[in-house]
Amino acid sequence: IGRLTAQLERAGIDDTLILLVSDHGASRVNHHLDLADWFRERGVRTLAHPELWRRAPTAAVMVAGNGSAMIYARPGEPRSTRWPLARLRQPATFGSNTDLVAELVAEPAVAFVAAEEGPGTISVADRRGEAVVRSVAGLIEYRIGTADPLDIGQSALLDHRKWLDLTFNRQFPDGPVQLLDQFRSHRTGDLVVVAHEGFDFRDRWEIPEHKSGHGSLIRDHMQAALWANHPLGSAPLRTADLFATILDWLGVPVPSGIDGELVWRPSRTEAVAEPRPEVHLSSPLFGARSSAG
Repeated sequence: IGRLTAQLERAGIDDTLILLVSDHGASRVNHHLDLADWFRERGVRTLAHPELWRRAPTAAVMVAGNGSAMIYARPGEPRSTRWPLARLRQPATFGSNTDLVAELVAEPAVAFVAAEEGPGTISVADRRGEAVVRSVAGLIEYRIGTADPLDIGQSALLDHRKWLDLTFNRQFPDGPVQLLDQFRSHRTGDLVVVAHEGFDFRDRWEIPEHKSGHGSLIRDHMQAALWANHPLGSAPLRTADLFATILDWLGVPVPSGIDGELVWRPSRTEAVAEPRPEVHLSSPLFGARSSAG
């Protein structure tokens, strides 16, 4: 960075924005819970990577980043909507003899699970009980029911920037926003499973064994380091917001409808020569939707 800065100065170029940013955080993995094998041990015909086909599966388990997974119920039966949490709890849904959701959240590896109740409404459950996240007239509501799975400590109705500010250093940063965003994708499964720190959801096919992981909603995975050659300000950012910052720096209008927003506008007269301490910003929950921020 120093050599690049010196070269730019020699060339008379002093109007430069330099950003170094990671796409997500990571943490040590000490224990593996292979979710595909977990379902099979309970008599569920389960399709999972690297298998391409299995006769009449009643569940498909797709692990992402190893720290989260999507469960698809009855994947061979086409339908236009996801099944709600109550339906997923029924033993007949997966062809088991018990409520597999209750058994799943009781596992030490599982922080919580989430399922869509309808457009813009998500049920979140852990071993203690359930809460609801829903979109309400441009705002986002988190309502504690029998438990507080996202460990926010309160029910609230806020816009998405205030949710980022409130939860930035909580156990699951930006949780309500990220979960609603995840279920915007038609590819998202019926049930999203999020791992606790120190766990991931792959084992038998994990060669070589993973010693670290990402993809969960925990703070160490969600916060990403950012360094810049301009003062960063104090407003919390999502990684997607940096795209808007770069466009603005280049004089390109920031288009509407993208995930990022112009939150940080670097001053062109306040570049700093010395590296600044790193700051953290919220990264996507799932790598497949890196624009989600």
